[in-house]
Amino acid sequence: MEIILNDPEQKLVKYIASLRIKYDRESGAIATIYDEKDALEAETDYYGAEVAYCKMMNIFPDTGYKTRQPFDCISRDGNKVDVKQTYRQNGRLLVKSKLRDYLPDIYALMIGKFPAYRYAGMIKASELLVDERLDTTLPHPAYAAGQNELSINGI
Repeated sequence: MEIILNDPEQKLVKYIASLRIKYDRESGAIATIYDEKDALEAETDYYGAEVAYCKMMNIFPDTGYKTRQPFDCISRDGNKVDVKQTYRQNGRLLVKSKLRDYLPDIYALMIGKFPAYRYAGMIKASELLVDERLDTTLPHPAYAAGQNELSINGI
């Protein structure tokens, strides 16, 4: 399913992404960016994916930029969801190993770049964050799940 953000949604994404980058710089936070993007482009892609997921699920996105939770939104049934984004069409859902102690209930994967995304599916944190899914060949070790391992219809 493809989700394209409309003009007001795009303006919201750009605004919140710029506030997040400004606040992160002021507070000394360092983002992990895996590609040759600048920080604002990366944050716009990431936050755009969150907003696209929320739009698809008919829930409200987190518009905060100072105090961030270890999840991006709360599903209609009360699950905490962390939305991951990649532009690679065959990309995997990756969660850095150092984030293992900050568990949402569910991870969701969105494929694409701002402002258009495709929903690839979701997986329970308890199924993703297990030793046999740890990929240590990446620049930053991460738990990984292929798109074929994700549920499209919910969990």
